[in-house]
Amino acid sequence: MIPNKTTPAGLSSLNDSQRVIAEDLLSKVERTLKSNNEVEMENRVFSIRGSAGCGKSFLTAVLIGELKNITNKMMLTCPTHRALAVAVKMAEEHKIEAKTIHSYLKCKVVENYSTGTLELVQSLDKPIEPVDILFIDESSLVNSALFEMVQTQLFNNTIKVVVFVGDNNQLLPISKDDVNPIYTEAIPLTEYTLTEIVRQAKDNKIIQLVTKIREYITSQEYPAFNTMETLIKESVCGDIEVCAKIDDFYKKYQEVDYKDSIIACHKNASVASYNKQARKFNLGKVPSIVPLEALVFNESHLEGDEQIHANNEIIIVKSCEQCYDEINDIDYWKVVTTKDTMFRCVDQACLVEFNEKLSDIAKDAEKAVGTTKTALWQRYFELKSSFQPVSYTYAGTITRLQGGSYPYVFIDFNELVSMANFLSRDDLYRLLYVGLSRASKKVIVFIK
Repeated sequence: MIPNKTTPAGLSSLNDSQRVIAEDLLSKVERTLKSNNEVEMENRVFSIRGSAGCGKSFLTAVLIGELKNITNKMMLTCPTHRALAVAVKMAEEHKIEAKTIHSYLKCKVVENYSTGTLELVQSLDKPIEPVDILFIDESSLVNSALFEMVQTQLFNNTIKVVVFVGDNNQLLPISKDDVNPIYTEAIPLTEYTLTEIVRQAKDNKIIQLVTKIREYITSQEYPAFNTMETLIKESVCGDIEVCAKIDDFYKKYQEVDYKDSIIACHKNASVASYNKQARKFNLGKVPSIVPLEALVFNESHLEGDEQIHANNEIIIVKSCEQCYDEINDIDYWKVVTTKDTMFRCVDQACLVEFNEKLSDIAKDAEKAVGTTKTALWQRYFELKSSFQPVSYTYAGTITRLQGGSYPYVFIDFNELVSMANFLSRDDLYRLLYVGLSRASKKVIVFIK
């Protein structure tokens, strides 16, 4: 992801292929918004897709600027809070609102005490805000359930036009049983594809590398994943480095400002390990939580029907106090954020014990029947929601990093290779593609 840092100066700032798309979309949207008759879905639902370096974000910014001449009732949304952090900057420049798509659609997670599962439902006590144009960025992550909610609002005319923007080579909805309806030709829409690498990115070696990987994804013809080691090593330059030893990998990490970098991997266990080591490098020996440190939420934090913190939301600690829960025999932290919100989280030293308690309750609930089963699942969710699952932000899974952008990205290629017997080649190539394309300045790859 190579974000543009300047506000576009209208259609004249686009290259030829971008301009053709913009002019066609603007014309169709204007006719749709001015029509007093029913309009076909092909003229209400649009998809702009393109790989890294094709200028999707730049084109989106231009479209928003031009569409403001037609309507002010626009909303920019994303499926994740990580992507929203990038989208907010664009929205602020054009004085429109930005939200997660879940927030806009008034979605919330509901605990099912009968099955022990979490379900995404809409809370429609208050009507959804009508918009003329809804942009949904990072649309590869939109699953069928989310799309159906959007489609319902299209049918209700709450949303008049929706524009999906994304890269179909990136990671798709997490559930294996789910599909992304936008890229499967399952719905009527007008689709535009950006294929030309923008002038600013043509000489970028990272873009050149991810373009080669994208070609494998597009063709669906994958060589053995470990052959990507050769491709990466052949791409080594000022923007791409390879470390053969973990000590060298860590040394490179310590040479840059940790606030400008991220360590990207696949497994949560790897994230925890890298977070622990990186935190030691950056902060030394300190308590589990300290003021001014950044933390990321691994799940949404709800208090009743109100969402206090979103899944994948990053907060800064304003103050913290270590406490003890006598009932559950757990050490925990009471944290106040710089936005004056509050939450509790289990102390790192007690996490294993806490998770074992949850696991024991879950096992008992799975075996139980009737009211006993319901009571156990209720106990499980009450204990789980008493403490918020948060992580440090020095490392993250590639899945959760999608939509973000970082000057320096550190990737553990060996971990991905170790997953070759557990993940499809399509998944592995998409993970590598997304991981590499998060870097805006430099990528450092650990290859033994």
